[in-house]
Amino acid sequence: MRKPPQASPATTVYLVFARSGPGDGEDVVEPLVAVVTDESEAAGLERSVVARHPASSVSWETHDTGPVPTEGVVHVVLLGAPELGMPDAPDELAGPIGIAVRSTRGAAERVVRDRGTSSGDLSVVSLPIGYRRAGWPFAPWPGRPDRDLPDGVVRLVLDGAGGEQAAGHVLAVVGSDREAEDAMADVDTARLEHHALRPASSDDDTDDGRVHLVLRASAGEVNGVAAHASRDRARLEATTRQGAIAPDVSTRFEVVSLPVGHRRGRPVQS
Repeated sequence: MRKPPQASPATTVYLVFARSGPGDGEDVVEPLVAVVTDESEAAGLERSVVARHPASSVSWETHDTGPVPTEGVVHVVLLGAPELGMPDAPDELAGPIGIAVRSTRGAAERVVRDRGTSSGDLSVVSLPIGYRRAGWPFAPWPGRPDRDLPDGVVRLVLDGAGGEQAAGHVLAVVGSDREAEDAMADVDTARLEHHALRPASSDDDTDDGRVHLVLRASAGEVNGVAAHASRDRARLEATTRQGAIAPDVSTRFEVVSLPVGHRRGRPVQS
């Protein structure tokens, strides 16, 4: 007896879009910034984007597709006017709408043909599961480093043998445990701390893309206290904590400002 054909297992794909600010001004963009298959990962990306850009917002669409090929690439049909491109990537849509996701490019292109020109400007882009926009999430400010913190948490790697200056104890500032483990390799005195990035307000002009660390130095040992997006808030916290323990001069609180991705050996700014 012939068995009835079984439907191929469906995969739910989350298309994550980040809106750079409120309103509909010409400088507001909402590109596709990530492609994932887990809602909790999409929610983590939302926290990361908002921590870095407090005026922004994040949304996502869900699309069911067939089984994802072994190479992990899906084919996304997008609607959007090609002349409205991203400032740093003119060929990329600044505000697309997801129409469909397919497991093969041929199937995605059939969606475009079936809908015809009456549906507007449709295009197909092939992206891997796990995709992140190159200018994550938007075009970085000129001269501003990009804080790549997928879960909004700073990994601070400290070296217990860093010398007299607090900054000398900072072995690395990275955005993932894997990078932290790599930075700690072969350093017997290294240890790892996790600090949630405290966001800056939307009008804070001291949010320069770096992480502003509040460090506590006492008796030759340095510990992280907090990680801020705002340099002013980091300095205020350090000053407040220092004032609370005055006149104790054996302990001091310092602010060290570093980009995500810093490894010891590069210039330190404090």
